Amino acid sequence: MGFRKENIGLVILVGSLIAAAVLNSQESDRKKSLNYMPEASGVVIFSSEDESKKAIQEINDLRKAYGKPPINYSTKAYNLALARAKDMNQYGYYDHMNPKTKTCADTMKIDYGFSDKDYLAENINTYVSTGPGMALSVQTMSDSIKGWMNSRGHRFNLLYDMHVAGAVACDLNKCVFLGLNSEAFGKGCHTAKEGQEYWEKAPPQSGEIAR
Repeated sequence: MGFRKENIGLVILVGSLIAAAVLNSQESDRKKSLNYMPEASGVVIFSSEDESKKAIQEINDLRKAYGKPPINYSTKAYNLALARAKDMNQYGYYDHMNPKTKTCADTMKIDYGFSDKDYLAENINTYVSTGPGMALSVQTMSDSIKGWMNSRGHRFNLLYDMHVAGAVACDLNKCVFLGLNSEAFGKGCHTAKEGQEYWEKAPPQSGEIAR
């Protein structure tokens, strides 16, 4: 069946609308992915060992409230956590593994004084823009801790029974918590997507605190 000339413009218009809808859908899916986070360029979280020690004390207060043993502050963990936050900003990603270099906390740990038998389980957080013209509030390490406590996998890591030490460090709008243990929790490089998929299906874990 042929098209009349007067219908050609309509066909082109409909085709254009369909193409635009597909592109918008693809863009929406991209923005929903774990690797895409709109940067909050005005956010800078001041990171220092003193601030990190306060963060560990706050974590220990939470651990005590849930009957968990306290963890020590670790300067080595702070330096590695800071390096991880800086790596995310330097390479422009938001994940537990650098998509370009394929490095993660577990592959970087030797350079920061840890042994092969030391394992560091990582929480990450980034502050994002809330929309055009929206004011950016002051953010702190404490804000990251509160956010992590509202997420199953992150909460499990903060309260993990076998952690003995840890630290929180931030660079610009990225914050990282590392919990140190010898139980292979944190072994290997895994993406945030893999972690999310695991915790969405995982049965209750030993010692897990549900909220």
